[in-house]
Amino acid sequence: MSGLPKAQLEQLKQFIEACRAQPDLLHTPDLAFFKDWLEGMGATLPPPAAKKQEPPKSQKKAPPAPEPEPEIESEESDIDLDNEGVVADAGEDEVPEYPDMETEVTEEMMDQSDELRGQATSALGDGNLEGSFETVQ
Repeated sequence: MSGLPKAQLEQLKQFIEACRAQPDLLHTPDLAFFKDWLEGMGATLPPPAAKKQEPPKSQKKAPPAPEPEPEIESEESDIDLDNEGVVADAGEDEVPEYPDMETEVTEEMMDQSDELRGQATSALGDGNLEGSFETVQ
């Protein structure tokens, strides 16, 4: 047993395979410490690949103009919805009224609420959905 976790051994194997496939990796500045260690152990490393010769400056082409970035379309679409037959809420812009939190609920108010709830439930039980809403409002 090597003492290294299995995940690290797998990463090491992948690194060695990458170095075999691209020996020039060993000549990168980031891996100078590894190259030094290998050479210290007596390893013979392949020389770095010859760099491509650059054409003389007079023959160099001008760098291509950067391509304009494509315009990013918004996530929202510009689809026009057909609102024909749609019933608009009459009080859509109205803010609902909230009860005054400082008002104490009396027994009379509770009785009235119970009575209205009973009427709405009865109307709903009879299949009169609109009637049950009208009772509450």
